[in-house]
Amino acid sequence: MKRLTLFIILGLCLLVSNQGNTATSVSQYGITWTFDGDYTVGQFANGDYWLLGPITITSITPGWDGEKHGSMINPDPIASGQQAYDSRISAFDSSLLVQPTVILNPNTSLISTISWIIGEPGCPPLNGGIPRPTLKTAAVLTVLDSIPPDNGATVFRPPYSGNNKPLYLTSSLRKDLLPNLPIVANTPNINNVAARFERVWLDHFSLITAWGAGMYASPSYNMPNYGRDYSRLVGDASLLLMLDEQELITQFGSNKDTLLIRLVQLGIDLYEVVENGGYWMANGGINSGRKWPILFAGLMLDHAGMKNIGAVSPTMTYQGFQEDAQTFYVTQEVVDLTNSPQWNPDDRPWCEVLPYAQGDIGLPDWGMRHAFSPSLDNKAWGACYRIGENTQPWVGYVLPVHIMGAKDLWNHDALFDYEDRYVEVHGAGTDFAGNMWTDYRADYGCIWTRYDHNDIYSNGYNPCKGGPTGLKGDLNKDGIVNIQDVQCCVNHISGTQDWGSAADMNGDGVMNEKDVEEIVKIILGGK
Repeated sequence: MKRLTLFIILGLCLLVSNQGNTATSVSQYGITWTFDGDYTVGQFANGDYWLLGPITITSITPGWDGEKHGSMINPDPIASGQQAYDSRISAFDSSLLVQPTVILNPNTSLISTISWIIGEPGCPPLNGGIPRPTLKTAAVLTVLDSIPPDNGATVFRPPYSGNNKPLYLTSSLRKDLLPNLPIVANTPNINNVAARFERVWLDHFSLITAWGAGMYASPSYNMPNYGRDYSRLVGDASLLLMLDEQELITQFGSNKDTLLIRLVQLGIDLYEVVENGGYWMANGGINSGRKWPILFAGLMLDHAGMKNIGAVSPTMTYQGFQEDAQTFYVTQEVVDLTNSPQWNPDDRPWCEVLPYAQGDIGLPDWGMRHAFSPSLDNKAWGACYRIGENTQPWVGYVLPVHIMGAKDLWNHDALFDYEDRYVEVHGAGTDFAGNMWTDYRADYGCIWTRYDHNDIYSNGYNPCKGGPTGLKGDLNKDGIVNIQDVQCCVNHISGTQDWGSAADMNGDGVMNEKDVEEIVKIILGGK
């Protein structure tokens, strides 16, 4: 009899395990969804809730009050940036607003938000009369047509954007691809970094994000609202996953799993935003940091589409991602433009301005909106938004791309050569990312290097591209010394071109016919 009772109990436990629990409401991050009855419910690997649908929601608390606390279903990255979370944020579209009572069919993601109330404790400073960010938090409720494996415990939440709701398994993660590098100085607590990725990063605004309004719609408790901080956090998370797991456990009491799942979840979400037409155009320091989570998730899940993001990004609107749209190799067109009346750099008092010269052709560099507004390109290291808002924060995820051998998949060499150039001139810094770069960058791939280490604007080379190391006389940096370099030197002497200090072949500080003779000697095989 006891054995029979035990079998019955075990059978009931298995039934509950296979069918999930039921609930008439669920709450997350201060948001409560109430239903018209009991529904099967569970949680995904990242803690977000799923329900077996269709379901009827009778109440969302806090609910829409005519101004704030809005909800949306399967939000698409609409080009003009419409949203229904808060009417105080630009491009509010009431037709996208979801209010109870509402029936949610399977393959539906409901995003509900809580907005900041002006004057409440913790409310961000006002910008344009409203808090920036305007949203306090957001949560995702997903409706499925069947119970997911393990009641969702080993399943990533489906992406919130669009109608496609693929299920990816945590068991598919290629954790074996992660290295186990020794910990460096200033390594942050992995638990604290993982906590920053617990809630959904709401990032489906495309054009509206590009011009700053997305900074209002990035929930304060969920995510950074500025690309600089977004990039730093993605970088720190990625670098932590490069470290020795046993050392992380010893020092912080946690392995890599929670952070890994949450960073991959971000990549899954961002990938579907791209699949639905989203992009993050270059503008100031707003939009960087989105490409690497997608590529990283692709590597971890061995997902062909995500791993192919580098091949797709050049075809995307505005080149898809801020880092790619801002980095480039200087061309003759760039030199001509910055020495013409059409040149229009940001020349506010705190912005340094410097045009390009002939000797800069081939130089990996940065431009605030290079991909679509090259008239803003500016050679100066002190150009607005160049260093603090963009270049320096990129160190943290450019390095993991090198470490994981994903540079070719990224498919934009200018970014990596430019980042090497920046670090050579300005240093990597002594924070966590900087220490990781200092200790490990030299172990992974060729490093772009200046010809003249005393010139912060010197051109240079990447030895992996076959260019000779500091090839004397190669003024136009095409990898060979020939009559074209003689002509460049003549043009420099006559004042029709500017090849900088590279034209001073004999190092006497004067550019004249003797320098032309030095190049001729090299061509003829002399010293």
